[in-house]
Amino acid sequence: MKDKRIWNLIGRQLAGEATPEELDEIDVWLRSHPDHAWLYQSIGAYWQNNKKIPESDASRAWYALSRKIHQVAPAEEKVNSAKKYSFYRFYRIAAAVALCLLAAWLLFQYGAQRLLNLTATIEENARGIRSELMLPDGSQVWLNADSKLTYHQNFGETSRTVYLTGEAFFEVVKNPAIPFIIDLGAHQIQVLGTSFNVKSYADDKIVETSVVTGKVKFIKHGAHSEKDDSVYFITPNHKLAFFKDSGQVEKVAVDSREDRAWIEGKLVFKNEPWSQIAKTLERTYNVTIGFEDPSIKNCRLTATFQEENIEEVLQLIAMTGDFSYEIQRQVLIKGQGCISNQANH
Repeated sequence: MKDKRIWNLIGRQLAGEATPEELDEIDVWLRSHPDHAWLYQSIGAYWQNNKKIPESDASRAWYALSRKIHQVAPAEEKVNSAKKYSFYRFYRIAAAVALCLLAAWLLFQYGAQRLLNLTATIEENARGIRSELMLPDGSQVWLNADSKLTYHQNFGETSRTVYLTGEAFFEVVKNPAIPFIIDLGAHQIQVLGTSFNVKSYADDKIVETSVVTGKVKFIKHGAHSEKDDSVYFITPNHKLAFFKDSGQVEKVAVDSREDRAWIEGKLVFKNEPWSQIAKTLERTYNVTIGFEDPSIKNCRLTATFQEENIEEVLQLIAMTGDFSYEIQRQVLIKGQGCISNQANH
């Protein structure tokens, strides 16, 4: 029942009739269902490309009716204009909702994954696996562990949109006629030709993008134009962080080479809490990490590792605090807390 309501709301959004509260509800749903982001984006693109084409019987009837309306006497035109707008508004909303309900039916019939497999190319890495691929337009992508990149089979013909869950580094081939778009579900990143890193895991509280060369445009959900305060531009050696819980955005100067270090097998932590470090180690080494004392999660660490295995990394990190570890079915971090926050190797 709730999914049906969401698809109705998306229909209202396409028709330009959704309220700010309804747009927020769609935003929350997209964050909770990142696997549906590609379909949401596809419906939007289809609607934009076809909303002016009178293909249905209803639209043909309306066009025929409109021709007759233009032939009525001037005194009648003013009376009928409100009816004309009302009918057109109703048709626009009904058509958009019908399109979305069709998408919902397809999801119900085939499931999101099977439907996506029929129309798109998917590159997906399990934990502990990194990969490199070239897109049909020649753009290069490095995909991190526990990440998924999806793009339509006609990528590069009329659009260059990819859908990312996880982390990837992009070197995008310049094409001013067709911007390169990374769809993150609730938000988008747009570029023409540049190199940059994007980190957008579903279970992380922060979405990050940092730029090595060129310029990147980050578009928060709900932005309507480049002058909107929900559109941000990031230049080389700068990082943008979007905080999911608060909706706040922060831009800072960084050494962008550190954000792409994972491509070369490096792990770089700068004053990061153990809670986030644990997630990175879990994804990189395909392990599960638990804490005997939850307070350890707040300990912060600055460290650089390269090509060490998980046990070597844990040994070095353990030296920086009053804790130890044991490896059985999972990695268990034990101890009392923090002493230092430096562990470079």
